Amino acid sequence: MYCSPMLKHSPVDIVSELLNDPEGVCMGNIQSRGKGRGVESICSSLYELLEHVVYENPDIQLTERCLNNTRPLSGDVVLDFASEKNYSKRLVFQDIEDGSNCAYLPQEYCGFPSSGAFEPSIENIIRCYYTNNGWASGASVSEATLHAVNELIERDAISLALLNSAQGKSFGVEIVSLSEQLNNIKLGIEEHVHNSVTIVKVPSLSGFVVLAYCRPLKRLVPAVGCGASQYCSYAVYRALLELWQEIMADKDSYSFEEKSLNKRLAYLCKNYPLLCKALQFECDLDTDDFMVQYPLNGNILVDSVNMQINNIISDLRRSGLKIWRRICYSEHHLDCNPSVVQIVVPGLERFHVIRHGFIGKPIGRLRSHNSVTLARTRN
Repeated sequence: MYCSPMLKHSPVDIVSELLNDPEGVCMGNIQSRGKGRGVESICSSLYELLEHVVYENPDIQLTERCLNNTRPLSGDVVLDFASEKNYSKRLVFQDIEDGSNCAYLPQEYCGFPSSGAFEPSIENIIRCYYTNNGWASGASVSEATLHAVNELIERDAISLALLNSAQGKSFGVEIVSLSEQLNNIKLGIEEHVHNSVTIVKVPSLSGFVVLAYCRPLKRLVPAVGCGASQYCSYAVYRALLELWQEIMADKDSYSFEEKSLNKRLAYLCKNYPLLCKALQFECDLDTDDFMVQYPLNGNILVDSVNMQINNIISDLRRSGLKIWRRICYSEHHLDCNPSVVQIVVPGLERFHVIRHGFIGKPIGRLRSHNSVTLARTRN
């Protein structure tokens, strides 16, 4: 589900227009990475580039007027900071089921420059857990929404897997039977890293979340790829592609971003033994012999984007969770509607930030005395 670069109003056209607008975007180098086979990877990187351009430039984002009686979003210990002060800049989020039901978040939760309303230590916490989580782009608002919600469900499930891994508990079911096409991707990765790839289906609040991981040489923690979908086969495909993408990112070790990540991970593993244990994924796993097939060169029958979103809404509602959306950018054309959204689902866990070397604690549905104590344990 993507727009061909040949379309008149594809992401590459939109980004080019934004970058070349003399009164618009002014920035340094912005990079993106795409995953997929052939042109799929190109389109993936273009959509990610659009997302990054919009994220880095608040001036081009759509903003809704915040009504006086609009309340701040709440539902986890980091969101609760939003209710402590008054702010000059409030970004409005709409209940995805009822657009007239609105709430707001201060700009620090949305990647905007600092307003100075928060103490630096609090602002750092907000940006660690929120600013680049739940953002996604797509060929329409609905497609971007599906991608963003799947990302948050994925990270919630990964957070649970990490907590179980830290305690030496099984965190999922290993998938051992793949169709030839999926298996060829797996074998290609194994040949490159000279090590085996493990694929695990982990518990999630909706659909399927899959981890694919391996340990390349000279790596402190395993390389991990994640995939989330209402369809197990596509989640496996996404996880394998993201694993390959992460392995390729290791080649950028000279970049500031990769150097910073490696430095943070080294500090975490040296000082926080249980967080380090969580990242190793070394627990015993049950296995599932069910054959996972994904027809890379054929057609697969799936529900529409909106039907998948409705399924997720229903699943999350059963867990007492609500989806809030902010449309950050949308270019309306008949042939394609490239869009960027930010989604917040208060209560979904974001403990996954430890994968990026941050000394994180559970802040959402997995927060308890025991889980916080585990995360704080130091050498």
